[in-house]
Amino acid sequence: MDILTDKPDLASNQAVCFNCENVLTSKDQYDMVLCSCGAMAVDGEYHLRIIEIKENPAHNGGLPPLAKNGFIMKF
Repeated sequence: MDILTDKPDLASNQAVCFNCENVLTSKDQYDMVLCSCGAMAVDGEYHLRIIEIKENPAHNGGLPPLAKNGFIMKF
């Protein structure tokens, strides 16, 4: 499944979990939303931060395409 082509209408405050493919939406600057599998979270509304809680096996070291305007934190 290619997340970018299967979910083309994502807003700038949304991201797709790399593990369970849930669409996560942060509705406020301090609204942290965790996906159902616990692999990632988003926070910050239009200044979106993508937080990887579990390692993304497909992550190649750079920012994923959905995080162009935000940043990624790893735990």
